[in-house]
Amino acid sequence: MQINVSYDSSVASAPAAFKTDVAYVVKLLDAAFSNNVTLNIHIGWGEVGGQALDPSDLGESEEAGAPAYSYTD
Repeated sequence: MQINVSYDSSVASAPAAFKTDVAYVVKLLDAAFSNNVTLNIHIGWGEVGGQALDPSDLGESEEAGAPAYSYTD
C-alpha cells in the first residue's frame, strides 16, 4: 500500500504533535492492509476544502466519488 499524505497551509497552526499523530495512523493503516493501491490523504487543520469548521465541530471530511459504470451483456 502506498499512502501519500499532503498537508495544507492550515496545518502550520496545529499543535506540535499533530503531524506525529498523523504519521502514526498512516503506519497503522499501512500495516493493516496489504492491497496494492495508492491512498492519497489531504489534511487540513480547522478547515475542510478551504472552509472553516464551525467552532462546535470536532471534525469533518470529504470524499471523492468514482464515476458510475454500468455493465450490459
